[in-house]
This record gives sequence, C-alpha cells and structure tokens, in this order.
Amino acid sequence: MNNFRDISRDDFVAFYSEDKMTFSTFAQDVHDHIDIFYGIYSFDIKSKKAKRMGQDAQDEVTWIEEMNVRGRKGWLHGKATHIVFQYKDGYLFVSTSKIRDTFKGKVNEELEFLTGSSPKNYQYYRRKYKKDIIYLVPMKELEKIGVFDNEGVLQDVNLN
Repeated sequence: MNNFRDISRDDFVAFYSEDKMTFSTFAQDVHDHIDIFYGIYSFDIKSKKAKRMGQDAQDEVTWIEEMNVRGRKGWLHGKATHIVFQYKDGYLFVSTSKIRDTFKGKVNEELEFLTGSSPKNYQYYRRKYKKDIIYLVPMKELEKIGVFDNEGVLQDVNLN
C-alpha cells in the first residue's frame, strides 16, 4: 500500500534503521493505531501536517484525533504506547496516555464544523461529510511532555 501513512512510517524506519523494529499488521494499523513495534513499545507515527487543506506541512501545530473519519475511536484512544510526530530534523516521542491526561479538560467539547476560517486551538471540530472529532494543539505543548530525538539511535531515546 503506497499512501501518506506508509511514507511517514518508511521515513521513520530509514531514519532509525533498527533491527528490533517490526511492522504492525494492516488490522493493527487500522484498528489499534499502531505502525511499529519496538520491544515493549508501540508507535503510531504522524507525519507533519498542514493546519488547513491546501497549506504546506508544518511542525508548529498538530491535529489530535478523538474519533476517526468513520466515527470509530481515533488514534488518541488506540493501543500505541507512544505517538511519534515527525519534524523536519527528527521525531518527537510522546506517551499516548500523557497526551490524553494533558489535554483532558482543556478542550472545548462543543462540536463545531471545520470551515474556511482559521481553526482555534483546543476546540472540537468535525469536517464536512466526515464523522471525525479532532482538535488542534500547539506542538510546544507536546514538546513539554515528550522527548525529541534527531540523532537516529532509537535505543538511546528515553521512552519512559
């Protein structure tokens, strides 16, 4: 399968080139939101995203997915131990449970439809004709609770 999700996974594997990594199955990817296993850890890898469709990818903000486009649990509620965010020069590893705990109570849960206007941080949105629930957060907030790596030696990254 050659889609955007696989490209981000392939970039990650090329950056780290670790023998101990194994790929998830298609079912684990889709249902459990896991791309890669590494020892006792599992990663869901997120490529850089545009804030809005048609804009360039950036690493200042990112979308958090509560529910996916089919109305099922989003990656925030998947089984990956860590969400890994791609930066232009490395990766940010963040514990999935820390993301849930950090933003619980910070998000305005009154659902708005995502329109042409600039989306606000910490606001639940749904895209037209989709069943997703997403919200935007500054990457600086994730950096406070995660570990950034640009060395490419996965065994040296403190994932605890």
